[in-house]
Amino acid sequence: MIDKLGEFIKKKVDRKINISKKKKSDIIKEFGITSQYLHDMENGKRVPSANLMKIMIDVLGLSEKEQIELYDLASESHKLKRIPADIEEYIIGNDSAKTEIRKLISKNKEVK
Repeated sequence: MIDKLGEFIKKKVDRKINISKKKKSDIIKEFGITSQYLHDMENGKRVPSANLMKIMIDVLGLSEKEQIELYDLASESHKLKRIPADIEEYIIGNDSAKTEIRKLISKNKEVK
């Protein structure tokens, strides 16, 4: 799955270069990372942090659907199979979301 994340990032960076006529080095500066870090992400060796994904979403002008895809691919690519960062952030700050998720977990346990 990490290969899919790398492909996704590369495709979106290349699209931004083609649309904006910016250089890759300009986009890297906007991300606040090194060229090696971007290279590692594109080649499946690194998964961006939640903060970096927010910056990437803004710089690359990702649609809502693309944002969700980025978060999900990053989550699936993480060695610990983390909850997508956007969902984690929402749950942490929302008690009603925690309550509803716990209800779903309880219902799922009852079904099994």
